[in-house]
Amino acid sequence: MLSSSIYKNLLGNIIKRGKKVKAKLILNSSIEIVSSRLNSNSDILLQRLAQKIGSLVELRKIKIRKNVHIVPFPVKSYRRKFLFSKELVSYIFSDKKKTNSVEKLNFNIFSYLIKKGSNYNKKDATLKEVIINRSNIHYRW
Repeated sequence: MLSSSIYKNLLGNIIKRGKKVKAKLILNSSIEIVSSRLNSNSDILLQRLAQKIGSLVELRKIKIRKNVHIVPFPVKSYRRKFLFSKELVSYIFSDKKKTNSVEKLNFNIFSYLIKKGSNYNKKDATLKEVIINRSNIHYRW
């Protein structure tokens, strides 16, 4: 688990103000709790999460002659891992409740695995936007 690139991306997004030990504690304990509840290996759990959250297409705004077009771009594997870790960890920092970071991360992981909540709907919304803006693909070059 410690050598996984997905794990390293998650750890890099959790680190705040250089406190790597605290970030490792949060990430390791939350992954351990979730994997024990689901009776699965932590590596397999991270891979399943990356498949469920990771998007194959990304939307970018491109400005051409004073017009802004939303253009879908294919996402490479390293960018997909970064976007996955950013999306998973963003809930911890956006939620202002006085709860533990481990509990927030656990809740977020479970909501993605169960496919419920507003977190999972972001991927569907992105795919709908891609379908709507697929005619702008020729602006990529």
